[in-house]
Amino acid sequence: MRAAGAAAALPLARELAEGRIRSALLCHVHDRWYLGELFCHASWVTCLERAGIRVSVCTNPHYLELFERHPAVDRLYPAEALEEAMAAPHDLVVFATTHPPAAWRPEPEHALYAWNTGMAYARRGSPGWSRRTDEPNLFVATAHRHGDTALPDAGAFAMRLGPDERRAASCRITGCAGGGGAPILVVNPTASNPHTRQSTRPKAVDNLLDTADYAALVEGLLRDFPAHRLLVAAALKPGDDANLERMRELADAFRGHPRVFGVAGDARARDGISLREFAALLVDGRVQGMVGNSTGSNAHLAAAVGVPSLSIERGAGDEMRANWADPARGQMGSFRWRNPHPLAAAFTLPWEGRTPDHLARVSRTFRGHLHALRGEWERLFGFRAAESREAARVFLELSACGDGGDADGRAWAAAARTLAASFADPWQAEACFDLRDEADYLRITGAVEAADALDAIDGRAAPAPERLSACTRQVLWRMIGSSNLAKLARVLADAASAPPLTASA
Repeated sequence: MRAAGAAAALPLARELAEGRIRSALLCHVHDRWYLGELFCHASWVTCLERAGIRVSVCTNPHYLELFERHPAVDRLYPAEALEEAMAAPHDLVVFATTHPPAAWRPEPEHALYAWNTGMAYARRGSPGWSRRTDEPNLFVATAHRHGDTALPDAGAFAMRLGPDERRAASCRITGCAGGGGAPILVVNPTASNPHTRQSTRPKAVDNLLDTADYAALVEGLLRDFPAHRLLVAAALKPGDDANLERMRELADAFRGHPRVFGVAGDARARDGISLREFAALLVDGRVQGMVGNSTGSNAHLAAAVGVPSLSIERGAGDEMRANWADPARGQMGSFRWRNPHPLAAAFTLPWEGRTPDHLARVSRTFRGHLHALRGEWERLFGFRAAESREAARVFLELSACGDGGDADGRAWAAAARTLAASFADPWQAEACFDLRDEADYLRITGAVEAADALDAIDGRAAPAPERLSACTRQVLWRMIGSSNLAKLARVLADAASAPPLTASA
């Protein structure tokens, strides 16, 4: 498939090699506005930038600001401006959508069509090649890679913020939370609603938390981060009264507390807090990270500006399993939209039976996430740091290796179990090794052997399977590649990849 795609893309390869593709237009235009999906496809900007191509972007007007100040982006167009006259002057047009294209547009000389489960190339409306992907994680599925188009592989999209934006954000934080150098954690309680999505169609599976849930989370953060202040903040579209009230309710629940503050009381909040304004708050030197529900303005925006985050995700239950069994329902699920960026951790919450204690555990998970990013191994593993790092190296090495037979399979599972047993805090181990969602999904889709192997890795089955073939391990790695376990293993295996942060939890 890869070789066939590369061969079919030779016309584009020649154009690139001869320097004829100098400008590109990225179009992300469809009828439902999910910020997470935009970030999935925004990696095309990085891909085109690496090829030395100037980029224009056409998308929802509320999202255009994400691309401002980007050195590779020339012009920004609102979605309603998309027409033949806009696409024609560009050497290459990338159409990013949710579903495969219904038709090939005739005006672009070269066009790439990227959707959540595949990609295609066409020239002057004539299709050249296409490929599909069975990647369960949509961030992985939509990121250009493998060189099929002759363009360089994509990387994570990064926002660019100017010094004026940073100064304004610093003043806003000081106005809300006071001065001084105390570290800050942002609590983002907002959620996707018809106003933010610009759609009255309900989500495939609901994942809304209420104020009581967030209050339990704040109590846990106050306990586990005694030196930190908590700032209740989020991006807000103008007129989003539902999320504005949600932020006010949470801040009011802790009114008078010396370490809890909110931006919703700021007189400017009713006019909205743009994505760029919120991103500038996150990159303030006092902010150490963000915790929130599964929203694009939580994990995905934080990753785009290089800030650690933890996203609270709805765990598998009857409704989620029914969703997985019916591909036409939208295929929700924590691991499907989980950002693979190492800064973005996740907490899988048992939804129907959630309790305040479950929410209180989120802060302990986040504390462990920050320890790992800072390379504070003794806080995670006590005196077993060296053993844990070696186990991580073996685990990663065998994840993508060729079929070495039974020995490699057993070594892979054993390395995972060594990591699980190394944590000083059992809750940290659970945060990394809770792979029940992935196992349930594999069973529903028929990959029973892989599901059983996942159970063995996280301790729900013993003994380990006698054989984990290379094929099975590759299926497993695709499932857990964006999990807390995989991210921790990568950081452990290469301690130099752990960026030092400025304050200790």
